[in-house]
Amino acid sequence: MPDDTTEFPYEVFLSHSAKDKAVARPLAERLQADGVKVWFDEWVLLKDEIRRLKAESELHHSYFILWLCLAPSGFATR
Repeated sequence: MPDDTTEFPYEVFLSHSAKDKAVARPLAERLQADGVKVWFDEWVLLKDEIRRLKAESELHHSYFILWLCLAPSGFATR
């Protein structure tokens, strides 16, 4: 455990596979209900960030990576 002078925003970082979300979510909720400050992706990250991280992790499971795929929607401005 850290000493009393160290400030941490979270007491627990709950690492889990997306496949285990159904188990991880109730655990995170139980820890939070017990007063533990939990970092849980759904509570901390925006949906866009979660999708981006998922896409980045899938790069490692692809044999080829097509870096440039031009389509009309790719040129749309926000």
